[in-house]
Amino acid sequence: MKGTLADVWGKHRRKLVKALHRSDRDRFDALVLDLLDLALHGQPPTAPWHPTIMRIGVDTALTLAKEAPPDPELLAAAVALPWYDNGLLGPRSPLSARGRPLDWTAAMVLAMAPAGLRGEIENDGYVRQLAALPPLLRATAILERAFAGAAQQGPGMPLGPALAFNDAEVAALSTGIPPTLLPPGGLPPGPPPEPLPPPVGSPAEAIELVRKHAKEPFGSHRLFVEGDPGFVVTGTELVYQVRWDVPPSAIRPLGGPITYPGDTETIRYDEPGWIVDRVTREVHPVDLAGSTLERYVSARRIFPLPPGWRLEARPPVPEGLVAMLPLSAVATVQPMLGQAIARYAAVLATESWPDYLVAWRIACETVDALLTAGYGDPDTLTAGLLAAQGPAPTDTVVDETSALWHTLAGQYALAARPAPGETDASGAARRAARLASASPEVRAVAVANAEARLTVETALFGVAPASREAELSALS
Repeated sequence: MKGTLADVWGKHRRKLVKALHRSDRDRFDALVLDLLDLALHGQPPTAPWHPTIMRIGVDTALTLAKEAPPDPELLAAAVALPWYDNGLLGPRSPLSARGRPLDWTAAMVLAMAPAGLRGEIENDGYVRQLAALPPLLRATAILERAFAGAAQQGPGMPLGPALAFNDAEVAALSTGIPPTLLPPGGLPPGPPPEPLPPPVGSPAEAIELVRKHAKEPFGSHRLFVEGDPGFVVTGTELVYQVRWDVPPSAIRPLGGPITYPGDTETIRYDEPGWIVDRVTREVHPVDLAGSTLERYVSARRIFPLPPGWRLEARPPVPEGLVAMLPLSAVATVQPMLGQAIARYAAVLATESWPDYLVAWRIACETVDALLTAGYGDPDTLTAGLLAAQGPAPTDTVVDETSALWHTLAGQYALAARPAPGETDASGAARRAARLASASPEVRAVAVANAEARLTVETALFGVAPASREAELSALS
């Protein structure tokens, strides 16, 4: 960093380091400077709004330091948050796509920074995102938006319409937060949050939505396929990708191109398909060639706080997986934990690590359900972990080449977990019939896995997917 921004940081740094132990100050500097350098990558080294954004972050950290322990990672995340807030300077993408393993400071910033594109900012979704975080992280986000709202009324206004939380939103997030870390009241109460739509709970539901939008144009053309060839659906986090199950040559234009005043050429998609947002139920006709899906997911993905976070003596991020397991099961499944941690560590260098955590949450909920049902032997509990899958079938807790798949636990898991199409109404009935002759252990893993997916998806969406409830009913 050069010039004004470095000068501003040097001036405010003196106030902040007083809250830290002397032995942590150099590390704190390094954490902050690394995050700021990353946020400014590809941008001019100075800009009129940089001092304002620096002041927002520093004021947030200074206020937080009054109640928080002397934690250099937490305070560095507070300083950096405004630089990754899409309501201010810019998006989270420089941090989420940095290509190196995740550390706790970056993880905290990603968990607190709002998901969505600039221009799509709405506090209802942001409140739901923050509600899952520990009190001090919620307080950091509340303070940052309060300082941002005040700064926008003065000189040097930052880019973007950052919205301070109103009284109702602060109240919804305030549980466990010390009163001194909450902004003063008096903000307009705002309208009550809109009820959540029912989530898209299965590939079959995604296809049903796509059929309703099939006449919408792809670029400049309406397209069709003869007959009813079916669709191919793949899952990525909270999104389904849908395409016709035919070669591109079988997809034909319907009528002439659609043009609008000012168009200079028609647009033809190379790989027409749809993105179905499982949370909002929105259906987007897109060209699936290239990185369309990755760009859509990257902008809207919610990065959870990795398991294992605590205020002091945090374990390395990969080892935090153990914190989600029921304590009584840790020793029993110890032989596979090393493989799970190694796979997680590798995934943490990519943007898809939240998908892995969905699978791990399902795995741990499955183990908890098995313990409750009286199954505590190593093979059945390990099968419960192995049977878990994230949004895509490849989102498993250990690598597909692992020797564990060839053990008794692996056989249980492969028999118990649903095949494609076995989680919908008719498919769930077929699966129940298939499992009727299976061993008690396989049936127990299948039911526990269905219960776990219902629990985890309800937490992800805020609403229980009807298809998960129907699936569990068919198996019970």
